[in-house]
Amino acid sequence: MHKLMIVENTQEGQHKSLNLSKDYVGRMNRFIREHYMENISMMDVSASVFLSSNYANLRFTQKYGCTISKYITKCRITEAKKLLSETDLRVTRIGEMVGYNTRTSFYLAFMHIEGMSPRDYRKSVRNTFLSRKCTLLIM
Repeated sequence: MHKLMIVENTQEGQHKSLNLSKDYVGRMNRFIREHYMENISMMDVSASVFLSSNYANLRFTQKYGCTISKYITKCRITEAKKLLSETDLRVTRIGEMVGYNTRTSFYLAFMHIEGMSPRDYRKSVRNTFLSRKCTLLIM
């Protein structure tokens, strides 16, 4: 097993070594979850663990079954769905909040993952909620 040792100077001037295991994929996942709302790319994710982008993407795909770019998109769309169903924020604002620079890029990514527009998703979620609420009131 490969280990990366980093030596850190403490305030007392002593050296303290940090042992970083080879869990590159877990660290990449954590980086994506902490930064998906920013304009990040596969290059940023791989740089966060000091790996080449090709090798990082290969290792990530082996563990999660999708590329780093697709995983970033899935994280963004998952958060967008939550915001669409729980808030009245404008669709454009939600797209910005989850890391899309343009309304078009958000719309296309959402359509690709969900098969409907963000606006249609919001309507369907709200209609489902209202029909469940009405059913509960009738019972």
